[in-house]
Amino acid sequence: MTAKSADKKIYRVFSYERLVEMFESGRNVLVRPKLWDDPLENYVLDAAHRRLSSTKGAPSRRAQAILEVKERLYGQCWTSLDESDAMWRIYSQDRTGVRVRTTVDRLLASVQHSPEAEGCPCFIGNVRYRKGDELYANLTNPDWLEAETRDARGQARSLYFKRDAFKHEREIRLVALDENGGEQDLFPYSLDPLKLIDEVVFDPRMSTELVTVFSADLRKRLGFERSIGQSTLYSVPNLETWRASS
Repeated sequence: MTAKSADKKIYRVFSYERLVEMFESGRNVLVRPKLWDDPLENYVLDAAHRRLSSTKGAPSRRAQAILEVKERLYGQCWTSLDESDAMWRIYSQDRTGVRVRTTVDRLLASVQHSPEAEGCPCFIGNVRYRKGDELYANLTNPDWLEAETRDARGQARSLYFKRDAFKHEREIRLVALDENGGEQDLFPYSLDPLKLIDEVVFDPRMSTELVTVFSADLRKRLGFERSIGQSTLYSVPNLETWRASS
């Protein structure tokens, strides 16, 4: 990410229950990439570890260090898409999900300023989508693997490669390298959700009654005073006003 993109708006779709949990606990949770759906996540470090382990004369400490880094990386997936049919259907399958909005700089600052991440390198960036043959060429190139995994920035950047079949997601990832051990699959850190999130939008398929109940809960119990709405993705447009407003 560049300085120009620091205030870029980013979005995340997940369950309302998870949102309530964030507000009540004052925590955001990053996870190990092995918990993500794509089985090829973190394959750059896997490839680097295999190469070092199979190369004659390779220092075992370097291979072990790569393996340890792999276990200490945690991430969270966001998107630059403000509206997406695919995102609602994938991440709000029961039709009761929410889409929250923040900015690149606020999300990164939320983990950088948390006590749990003190001393831990933290990064945020766009996922880079690659075709299969391009990925294969990279993963079988010792020089490329060495350059990509040489330091903390490169090791974190290893999580920013994904197959182009997923490019519709326009994904942005928050990544932290836990320097304190990384013994758990989850990396929760403290934050103030009221400072992080500036908009909550409900699933376009959610009932009006449930939107009303959840909105009141956000306002009255959880103290959220910023924008609340419901996606109009599946609403039938008024043709008389549609063109004028588009």
